Amino acid sequence: VAKRAFDPELVVYNAGTDILDGDPLGRLK
Repeated sequence: VAKRAFDPELVVYNAGTDILDGDPLGRLK
């Protein structure tokens, strides 16, 4: 929750990278 209040964009980026964890294309994106 603190992360969302601190930087919502960072959370969205983290969520995307977490879902694409292990995907080379995901890491490049």
